[in-house]
Amino acid sequence: MAERFPGNHLDVDELYILSGLLYAPRPDTTEAIAELAKSWCWLIPAAQDLSCQMQALWQTEHQRLLVGKQALCSPCESAWQQPVLGGTLAALAQYYHQAGIKTQGCPPDHLALQLVYAAWYLEEEAAHDSAQWLEIWSHLSQWVPRFAQCLQQQAQLEVYQVIAQRLIALFARR
Repeated sequence: MAERFPGNHLDVDELYILSGLLYAPRPDTTEAIAELAKSWCWLIPAAQDLSCQMQALWQTEHQRLLVGKQALCSPCESAWQQPVLGGTLAALAQYYHQAGIKTQGCPPDHLALQLVYAAWYLEEEAAHDSAQWLEIWSHLSQWVPRFAQCLQQQAQLEVYQVIAQRLIALFARR
């Protein structure tokens, strides 16, 4: 069956889960993933791996892969393409403000924020016919698979392998 609109296979809850997994792990994140894995089978390998890993190791891997200028796989769109969604970081921040999404010190083009914005937009009734949704989908599908492939190649922990595989499955152009 043909898609009614690009991205109609996306699940809002799954986008929120993936967004959360891109932030630095907290002490309760391992338990949260184990609980989520009961409903989201793609998380099972990550939950099993994390049950054996120390929090410090996960923090180190997060830093190595996703944080700062030395990140092996920057989670920011501007590292992968220009222009960013909305044309500029200021315009992107304005989209979030209008949606009531707080950036909490995160760069506006960080994938975690873009996934939250996409989830919010999908919850809106206008998303199915909107030029704005087409712009969101186009930007995500252009750069997220490349980011995810980098993550898949560089990650040493299963949690990041799982995130990469899921992002590729969701955002690879169909």
